[in-house]
Amino acid sequence: MAQMNYNGGSIIDPDDPGWRGSPRRSGARRPRNPLSPETLWRVSHALDRRFHRVAMLIQKLNTILYHNSLPPSAYGSGVRFGHCGFGTVVHPNVRFGEEVKIWHNVTISVHATYRSRNAIVIEDGVRIGANSVVIAPRGRTIRIGHHARIGAGALVVSDVPPEATVVATPSEHRLPGLGEPDPELTSLD
Repeated sequence: MAQMNYNGGSIIDPDDPGWRGSPRRSGARRPRNPLSPETLWRVSHALDRRFHRVAMLIQKLNTILYHNSLPPSAYGSGVRFGHCGFGTVVHPNVRFGEEVKIWHNVTISVHATYRSRNAIVIEDGVRIGANSVVIAPRGRTIRIGHHARIGAGALVVSDVPPEATVVATPSEHRLPGLGEPDPELTSLD
């Protein structure tokens, strides 16, 4: 039986297919935005081999609208962006798994030329927090294991095991004129 809620004189049934509530509660899927960063990235990837110039124009539109850099060759069908992926930069040598969530201002870069053997492999179910940086050093390939979580502001330069969590280092408070951090301000106790 459907749970009924009373709201300002009208009864709302979350199981009613015509109900316009949260998609999670009603089971409906949100319609795709034709100008979302994921859609523009998917279209530029689909057009890249046969219509390279058109693909580059769509990539530039994505860059103008969302201030990101998403090359068509690095497209991952399972990638979703938080906050529209504003400021996200992805190198062409990055490979994505399914159900990857990337928040805003994330940089994923390989210190290599395009089509080099060095890459970053991001497996299924990975979550990458805002302002994170994932960089493969020169001559290396790094792998982010399945269901790993990279916290906001983290710097990743080596492999991350499956289901691991990477967090940024705590900030330090330095007093003016002193080179050492104040222990009272930096302690976590």
